[in-house]
Amino acid sequence: MKKNLLSFLLVFSAQYMLPQTTPKTYELLAVAEGNFGTPNGDIFTVGTHATGTPEVNAKIYQNANNTTGFDVLQDFQIIGNKAVLLSKAAGFRVVIADYPSLNHIATLTGLGGPQTLAAAGTAKAYLGSSNPNAIYSIDLTNNVATAVADPNAVINGTASYMVYADGYIYAALSSKIVKIDVATNTVAAVIQPNAGTVAGLQYDAANNIIWILGKVSGTSVVIKMQSNGANELAAPVTLTGVTNATQLRLGNHKLYFLSGKNVHAYDAAAPGTTATFVYTSTLTGSWDFAYGKSFDVDAESGDFVIGSASAFTSGSKYEIVNGTDFTLIESGSIEGCMGVNEFMLKTFDGTLSIQHPVANEIVQAIYPNPVRSLLNIDLKSDNNAIYSVTLISQLGVTVKNTAGITNGQCKLDVSGLSAGIYIVRITDTVTNTTIVRKVIVQ
Repeated sequence: MKKNLLSFLLVFSAQYMLPQTTPKTYELLAVAEGNFGTPNGDIFTVGTHATGTPEVNAKIYQNANNTTGFDVLQDFQIIGNKAVLLSKAAGFRVVIADYPSLNHIATLTGLGGPQTLAAAGTAKAYLGSSNPNAIYSIDLTNNVATAVADPNAVINGTASYMVYADGYIYAALSSKIVKIDVATNTVAAVIQPNAGTVAGLQYDAANNIIWILGKVSGTSVVIKMQSNGANELAAPVTLTGVTNATQLRLGNHKLYFLSGKNVHAYDAAAPGTTATFVYTSTLTGSWDFAYGKSFDVDAESGDFVIGSASAFTSGSKYEIVNGTDFTLIESGSIEGCMGVNEFMLKTFDGTLSIQHPVANEIVQAIYPNPVRSLLNIDLKSDNNAIYSVTLISQLGVTVKNTAGITNGQCKLDVSGLSAGIYIVRITDTVTNTTIVRKVIVQ
């Protein structure tokens, strides 16, 4: 799920200290699937104050609407100023709510067994369903669902993973990927990675790449595919020493995935044949460990969170790990969160404002962050530098683009944008140096 955060999430100031004595703060959103037959699935947020005491904002949908929760909350997505929630138990339904309040807007039924969500822009969702197998577009301006036109009947399974890139939805169905043209809501192509079962998809918006995780009899491979043009596929790279890789994630130029309780990282910027072991989770459990999608990586820092559904008998557990030195930032349980099946994590060094110059980088500061109106980007002073700055929503949509910057500073008016997390891509067009940062628009 991938991968926006609610603007009302609490920003906490846990005094966890890195080796350089820099405090880490974090925001964590947790999706509770809930007990089967019991409507207690919901959305939770969690973090820590300076005192070190965890604080939970519980049952946000139930409290906003004075109602019961979800019976099997299967998936959750934030799309522009809306949120979409899937219930896959008695009375299959798709719920559309206001974002960030989670006040109910509409309920859609008759769409089979809702399984997988993806955002396509800021006003459209895509839904993968079973019973029968189908993929639907959901227009969030009028709350109407329309089945994807499939003239050759290639949607013959349930979409396990979906990502949006450059105007297309890519849906993984077993060993193939179905490419859907969002403009026409029609299947445009079928892509065969020839890498066994597709076990994960991640879109790298900064480099226009879709990463594919494949698996054949326990052997795992990664494949790089261009997200534009003819979707050129690179040769599969076997992840030596890794078996049954799952939960592919992207953060800080690395691909992260799980193999059992071990976390591995693969250098996406300089791909090779070695995936590096970085961490072993301390959480207990087997089938309930990293249940569903309860493993997430902060796209910028590489910090990650792992969860345990605690066998659906008590509050779900979590641990947040520093992506630089792989030490523990925080661990605990979320009271009332029954069966966590998805996380969304954002961490920060110290305060949320990024105002500290970094040596040898083309960016000196990006502030304020979070931002409501005017975003300032201070660039490294260089008489020969010519910069371009692109602001990309976490859905992969370019919302601002400024080129030919020579005076060392860029100002972006973000007052008209929907609240959420955005990627800032900054390029020195002379040296062809690019860096990516993340900002929160409130």
